[in-house]
Amino acid sequence: MIPSWTFTLRGQLLPSDVDIPVQPMTWYFKSIVIDFDRPSEAYAEPNRVEWHKLNEQGQKMYDYIQCTRKGDSDVNVRVSLTVDAVPERYKLNDEFADILQIKEETRPGIVMALWQYIKVLSFSLLSNISSITYRLLMKDGLSTSMPNSKKSSDQLLQMDESTSPTSPN
Repeated sequence: MIPSWTFTLRGQLLPSDVDIPVQPMTWYFKSIVIDFDRPSEAYAEPNRVEWHKLNEQGQKMYDYIQCTRKGDSDVNVRVSLTVDAVPERYKLNDEFADILQIKEETRPGIVMALWQYIKVLSFSLLSNISSITYRLLMKDGLSTSMPNSKKSSDQLLQMDESTSPTSPN
């Protein structure tokens, strides 16, 4: 007789104050992938088991996933669960997450954060460019070549403030 072992993956929601209807474990996931870390040439069974939700009416949902494999040695198992969130949520890489100050968000949320970042960056750049332009004009002697230098510098300040972008309301 060849020795064998069984791996069982079960899941359930923890009790909460909100009445949530009880669903089978696979109802909450888009996909479940189980990888067994063992030499593939030594065993006939595959080292990967995958279950994917098909988004079809009548697809059977399961309370658990069970895999039986041959062998009598210890095996490392990696389980990858993809949550079925509506709307879909995306995890950002570390550099992008640092820029937008979010780690995980929906697609519209990421686009909105990116748009906010661009608006703030553009406003900052335009403000810096306007103040640099003003300083360069003053440094080049524009104000001294005009008859009323106080009035000219006030006009340039007003122009600088009027050209700054405003947020749409």
